[in-house]
Amino acid sequence: MAFWKDKEGKELTFSEFKERFKQGINEVTPIQRLESSIFFQQIMTLGFFLGLCVAIFNYQTMWWLAIILFGGLCMNIIQYKGLRQQLNVFKNIEEQIKIGEMEDKMEKIKEEIFNEVGKDT
Repeated sequence: MAFWKDKEGKELTFSEFKERFKQGINEVTPIQRLESSIFFQQIMTLGFFLGLCVAIFNYQTMWWLAIILFGGLCMNIIQYKGLRQQLNVFKNIEEQIKIGEMEDKMEKIKEEIFNEVGKDT
């Protein structure tokens, strides 16, 4: 019995599923990878914060855990900011590539129009 189905509803064996999963993972773009990393970084930040709240609430017995969680929270926030900066850089690069492609298309259209006008005269 197969647990997985593809988009058409066809049942997949484990080996077929594994092969398609591997192919899909290999096709993940850097922006998609960064966006998922940022999402999970936010979940980790929430976990550190909630753990820190519990440790502070029980400060008499868990003061050492509060120190560890505070350090982890600080590191996590720094990593989050770095990932956000990387994502902004990648998005700016992607935007510049799109602008360059549009400029190339406009240049080709200008040449075609110029050639058509030149034929008419």
